[in-house]
Amino acid sequence: MQALSLPLSLAALAVVAALLLAPRLFPSAPHAPATAGATRGVRRGGDLPWRMLAGAVLVMSVSAAAAGLGPRLSGFLAMFPVMGTVLVGFTHVQAGRDSAVQLLRGTMLGYFAFAAFCVAISLLLRAQPVAVSFCCAFVFALTIQLLAKAASSRRQAT
Repeated sequence: MQALSLPLSLAALAVVAALLLAPRLFPSAPHAPATAGATRGVRRGGDLPWRMLAGAVLVMSVSAAAAGLGPRLSGFLAMFPVMGTVLVGFTHVQAGRDSAVQLLRGTMLGYFAFAAFCVAISLLLRAQPVAVSFCCAFVFALTIQLLAKAASSRRQAT
């Protein structure tokens, strides 16, 4: 991944294609969400210190390996696997497989807005002041998130 450098337009298309494909690779969605902790007797909120520790260990591991990984790969690993591993792991333990799959589906939906924000920042920072760039990127990402949520809600209703 370090050696791969795509033009922004191709990278953005690859991200959108991956985000459209990823939810199709998950197991089929259950009809009703499980009640958190109900099936396994896990006390809610009691695992917060463990979540914090797991996140800290993963962040420190990526930070320790950053020099060898390089800026692109360490930046990629810092965001997605750390956040996803902690959230999905603890959701799976507390609420089961179906809830973990629902979390992953929702996360994929949110990545459309994250990708839009990154594309907007990469284009705007070249020509606009930092504050203007970030404000415009935020509005663009929020718009994309609302559109993605509306599309998802329409699809679930059918």
